[in-house]
Amino acid sequence: MRRLPLIIPFLIAFFATCFSSAILPKVHLMTFVPFFALAYMRKTLPVCLLIAIVCGVFHDMLTSTPWGMYTAVYFLVTIAAHRLERYYFEEKLYAIPLFTFTIAVICRVCESVMFNILGTRPLSKELFNFPHMLLLSGCDVIYAIVVFSIPLFILARIIKFGRIFLLGRQVVKWNN
Repeated sequence: MRRLPLIIPFLIAFFATCFSSAILPKVHLMTFVPFFALAYMRKTLPVCLLIAIVCGVFHDMLTSTPWGMYTAVYFLVTIAAHRLERYYFEEKLYAIPLFTFTIAVICRVCESVMFNILGTRPLSKELFNFPHMLLLSGCDVIYAIVVFSIPLFILARIIKFGRIFLLGRQVVKWNN
């Protein structure tokens, strides 16, 4: 999957952000988190901080939260979670969802703190809902598997073995 450019997962996350409230209105998915997992595995910290700012601005434009909240959350999460990529160093089918869960938990805690700082929700109510945060992070993992891991894995295989799948397998004749 390393051959795939990061623009493809970014576009998947962006369209998921645009349409997630229409498809699943009651579930608040952190749609950019699997993209962050891929970016953390491939890029350095300064590039990831820039990616986090861009994703946060897009998320802020599409939500009704105070301006800059998700930009700050994604920036802080990138600082906190980028070091963890060394534990999830392989882009395998299982590594992206596991790393997504780790980033999602950090992101939900930072989001709760930011909501408290901005005065939109009390922190005590959020922190006592830690099982709810874990449940929503589990939903983010399911989203990462269904929308990111499996399609990107299949797309990478098609790109890698494109001739075999798209043009047909060449017949090898044995000289017996």
